[in-house]
Amino acid sequence: MLNIDKKILALTVGLLLIVTTISGCTGNGDTEEETVNGGEIDLSGRTTYSGDWEGSLGAYGYSEEYSGTWQFEVDFDEGNVEGWFRGDGSGDITGTVSDGIIEASGEAAFGVVQWSGDFSSGGEKVSGTWEITEEATGFGAGSGTWSGSVGEMEEDIEEEEEGLPEEDETDGEEPLERYPGSVMLSHRSMTAQEASITEIEYGTMNSVDEVVGWYEESLGQTTTKESDVEQTSLGYLFGEDEWVEITVSANDWTTIEVEYAEAYV
Repeated sequence: MLNIDKKILALTVGLLLIVTTISGCTGNGDTEEETVNGGEIDLSGRTTYSGDWEGSLGAYGYSEEYSGTWQFEVDFDEGNVEGWFRGDGSGDITGTVSDGIIEASGEAAFGVVQWSGDFSSGGEKVSGTWEITEEATGFGAGSGTWSGSVGEMEEDIEEEEEGLPEEDETDGEEPLERYPGSVMLSHRSMTAQEASITEIEYGTMNSVDEVVGWYEESLGQTTTKESDVEQTSLGYLFGEDEWVEITVSANDWTTIEVEYAEAYV
């Protein structure tokens, strides 16, 4: 009987240790955990994510591929998302995050862009889709994908060292007078059955305010105007068949993106 009692006692103690261990692992403790794609992870404080985006944009029977980079900061405690996207199109990103799902939007020259996505089970990666929910005149519908991970976007060191070119890097027809003293960095033109679109990027060392003031004085009252801390977008509708979007951004120098659309009548 003594040997049997010792075995029962040992078995009982072992079961108690197992139960205690399981209870300690499943307890909530003092950390709030959020379920993301079926996994339990701790999402709290502020975290910066960055990555790439791509997709297509089209109107009047044509479709063009667009791409660029993005970066935003997620405040998991407050449930807010704030950041930017750049490249073939640029704008802000603001929205919310809840239960591991991001819903945000931002305005670009081609319209209002809606960003939707979620995190990987570890919370280090995030991906989703984007689409234009409100089209700007002449640019048409657009959609695509985006993905990235924890960390800030790396700066282009080579571009910073080279600085703003002293002369135009390309040429092409300019349907709108350029900002005085600026240099042409890129030029792209597209034609379709119903419209033609010209996209030109210029650079200048003058400030955003100086450039915006010059365009407003030269072209007069804007049809639309949007501003934030990094850029200002001016929109002009001339008659019923011409639309110009001018986006002036502060980077290593001031970037001027002119997008001119003319519908055939």
